[in-house]
Amino acid sequence: MFYDDNTDAFDNTPSVLGSFVSGPAGQPLGSGSAEITIPVTGRTNISTYQFAGTPLASITDLGFSAYNTLAGAPAYMVINVDFDLTDTWQRRLVFVPTGIVASTWQTHDALQGGAALWVLRY
Repeated sequence: MFYDDNTDAFDNTPSVLGSFVSGPAGQPLGSGSAEITIPVTGRTNISTYQFAGTPLASITDLGFSAYNTLAGAPAYMVINVDFDLTDTWQRRLVFVPTGIVASTWQTHDALQGGAALWVLRY
């Protein structure tokens, strides 16, 4: 799902928040990509409920691939965390990769053998 964090709304209408596209070429996992153009004040996400209820200690592999058109403009990985199991998230764990190269597919390991840098956000 495409999600607008500013308005707290999902919108899968093509091109409103993003679209599923076939490129750019060279995707690490084959064909298909999600394309998001984020305005200066935008906070657009790709979201899923697929892993709701999964304890953080159960995660053994976590990563993503991104193609950024601007050097130094990383794609973030954000995990909403429900500390008291009320089904409402209280905080966000944010992984921000470094060394972003423009116009290049890069694969990011968000665990890095336990050495990845994550930030807790409210």
